[in-house]
Amino acid sequence: MKIKIFHFFALCAFWLAACNIPVDMMMGGGDSAAIVYPVDGAQFQIGDVVDVKTLVNFSAGASSAILLVNGVPYRADDFTQPIPSGYTFQPWTPTEEGEFNLQVRLSGADGGFDSQTVTVFVGAASSIPTPIESTEASPTDITQTDEPQTSATATVSVVQPTATIQLAPPSLTPTVFIPPTLTPTVIVPANSSISGSVYRDENGNGNFNPADAPLSGVTVFLGTGACPSSGFQSAQTNGEGRYTFSGLFAGTYCITVDVGSLPSIGGTWQASLPNPKETSVAESESKGGMNFMFQPIIQ
Repeated sequence: MKIKIFHFFALCAFWLAACNIPVDMMMGGGDSAAIVYPVDGAQFQIGDVVDVKTLVNFSAGASSAILLVNGVPYRADDFTQPIPSGYTFQPWTPTEEGEFNLQVRLSGADGGFDSQTVTVFVGAASSIPTPIESTEASPTDITQTDEPQTSATATVSVVQPTATIQLAPPSLTPTVFIPPTLTPTVIVPANSSISGSVYRDENGNGNFNPADAPLSGVTVFLGTGACPSSGFQSAQTNGEGRYTFSGLFAGTYCITVDVGSLPSIGGTWQASLPNPKETSVAESESKGGMNFMFQPIIQ
């Protein structure tokens, strides 16, 4: 009679060692971090680039990650923006043989915490568990009695444990920030001015004579662009017949005297100089001499 014995508990121990993710993360617990690569017992050679992959679940968002090798910081990475969930990748290159403990420390606005410790080996294999072989009982191991022997076979069925782990963290798409093209804004100062006087031209020759008197209270209009144009500003002549338009941008303007605002003389007024008058000013220019003369015509 042959009896085949499978070591159930030994197989379960190997299965649990292969599961590299902490139980709290598998059950959807709170903040946690789990190194998913490499796994416990992995072997590497000196000079290999080992990309340590960590699954992050951090409600406040991880702002930095430190890779610890045997408890000593190996590298630190600061993130441009907090990572609430997803994966981090931190390369490690061993430079000597031996047994190494890897751990990742996450930090954020609410503090920080460490992942589980993963032990790997560099160089020759060390402390690698050896599978337990099945043993088979030989016929000499069975005690015989005087009773009639009947052939019997005992079969032990071992149910292999299975675990289904579904990890569906949101995929992280890096955001590339492209700064906008800055166009310099040119500020043009409005610091130019136009001024002049309005006179009574007694002889109508358009030239100032001692007998020509200034006219006060006359309305003068200013427009932008070529004549005819008005409506941009207005002013009244003072007691000396002067007017001024200030706070102007550089450009072309049209100046017009409102003939209806000239004093009443019992007749009409005839312009001795052009009305309206067109002129231009440059930036920060104060242009004067924009004069007007009107001859009184009395019947």
